[in-house]
Amino acid sequence: MRRIHNSTQALEAEKAVVSAMLHEPDTAIPKATAILRPDDFTHTYPKVLFTVMAALHEAGQMVDEQITWAEIDRRRLGEAVGGFPGVMAALDFVPTAENVGFHARIVADRAACRTLHELGQSIPDQIAGGASAATVLAEAQRRLGDVGARLRSGTLPQTFTAAQLAGMVFPEPVCIVHNLLYEGLNLLVGSPKVGKSWLALAIGIAVASGGRVLGSIDVAQGGEVLCLALEDSLHRVRNRLQQIDDAALGLETLHIRTEWSRLDAGGLVELGGWLSEHPAARMVVIDTWARVRPKVNGRANVYQEDTEHMAPLQTLALSHHVALVVLHHRRKATSGDFLDEVSGSTGLTGVADAVLVLKKRSRMERDATLHVTGRDIDDQELALRFDQGIWTYLGDAREYTQSEERQEILNLLQGATSPMSQSRIAEALGTPRGTIGRLCSCLVQNGLLRSSSSGYYRNPSEYPEYPEYPE
Repeated sequence: MRRIHNSTQALEAEKAVVSAMLHEPDTAIPKATAILRPDDFTHTYPKVLFTVMAALHEAGQMVDEQITWAEIDRRRLGEAVGGFPGVMAALDFVPTAENVGFHARIVADRAACRTLHELGQSIPDQIAGGASAATVLAEAQRRLGDVGARLRSGTLPQTFTAAQLAGMVFPEPVCIVHNLLYEGLNLLVGSPKVGKSWLALAIGIAVASGGRVLGSIDVAQGGEVLCLALEDSLHRVRNRLQQIDDAALGLETLHIRTEWSRLDAGGLVELGGWLSEHPAARMVVIDTWARVRPKVNGRANVYQEDTEHMAPLQTLALSHHVALVVLHHRRKATSGDFLDEVSGSTGLTGVADAVLVLKKRSRMERDATLHVTGRDIDDQELALRFDQGIWTYLGDAREYTQSEERQEILNLLQGATSPMSQSRIAEALGTPRGTIGRLCSCLVQNGLLRSSSSGYYRNPSEYPEYPEYPE
């Protein structure tokens, strides 16, 4: 028997398929058997599991670990799978059956490659044996046709009618932090030194402890957290933990690492392995994207490259039901749309399930706005305050900003020697006149200001002798 070239083997995909079949037999087995057959497997262990579970399902029997093992034992194949512990071990290869189709297509593709490999090796033997060109060509066409049919039947995309969709029941996306953080890929973007690392760490502490985020937002689902602080030292991380919450230093559910491989150099596989070993994980922080991003090909399309680099992280996050928060930098130029301020191409924001952009008017200011948008979350703008390493939630950003601007108007008029017009107020505060007009109208309606018919404003208790408030 000819040796099968190693490049055509896909043990991890084969193990993922049988693991998914054992996790959710009612849904995963039909998907897998529609694409694969036993001969597609190159390794005995997954091949036996696949064959037995497929046979049980076809016979209308229930499939679980005990029943599968009993059938394997009846067929005297127990040694091939390592006994009952070997069957149980299959449950650990993947956490869910969500990607069974993806892994099955990998196995089918590798099987097709083996067939092509064997075909290429058989042609010289046929010719040496005296077969005619027509015979060799006919046999090659037959086998190529079989491969093509297998690939088409296994990889054609399945479609659903609207009526089918109406009858489907889908699980709700896993919420990690109420109305802020959901499972999937989350981009947290901000200028250097704006405090985004502090914010991500604070959220991680809250998720790991099951506490509150920003002092007032409840964690919906707490669990283990992995924080890859790749621009910091362990000493600095410890100091930050102590500054944010002294109790955080006692958390066994918060894991810290200051070094990690790039995604294309084993980092993605390492992250998947860590998540498989920590099924209670609910959040991963990568600080920053530049430290794990695969090497860039200067001749490639930037959008395509960003998409291909980010997509595996999204798939990993969704398959393990964790919020994967990737920190990234803002462009220096401001824009009317905060998404346009994310450094890089739109491939990054296109793949992300949610984008959070942290902005300050200046780096020295304490107050900031967190712009949030995503597939599973309402668009919102949160007013935050950063004080000595601690972020707190102040409320809706627009309402908070307006309340600050209103107070500035009241303070200005409180110290004025005479009533002031909208234009003078706008000039004094450096605020657009239209904004001043709206704010002054609200203040008048609330009884906090008095206005004249000629457009002058004063505090209610001042200048009663000037009904028209001349300047």
